Amino acid sequence: MSQLKYVKQLPGSTKPYKAKHAITGDDWVVKSLDRGTMTEAHMRSEVLTDQLYRAAGLDVPESMIIDDTTGVAKVSRWIEGGQSLEDWMATATPSEVDDMFEQISEGSWRMPCLRTTMWRG
Repeated sequence: MSQLKYVKQLPGSTKPYKAKHAITGDDWVVKSLDRGTMTEAHMRSEVLTDQLYRAAGLDVPESMIIDDTTGVAKVSRWIEGGQSLEDWMATATPSEVDDMFEQISEGSWRMPCLRTTMWRG
């Protein structure tokens, strides 16, 4: 965690923030115990859910738990230009939503540009 440098606050009840890795320059979304309402069990369940989505064939950002001397956090790769599923649903047409549910039922859904612990294309 000590190599992740704070960039900016992100919206959400768990108080996530965007961070940049000091060595690689990669961007990450960080959710830590000392911010918001997140618990370690909540973090671990999100990482497990990400793994289950991948096992089901959905393309979700890489995520992991970091547990070191600076604390415990869930980190997920940042997807530039991404949006939350909630934001997408707010602007999607009824036809796009119907198509999404049809693709989910067929196991072929790929949503473009969703970030954090959500789908991406």
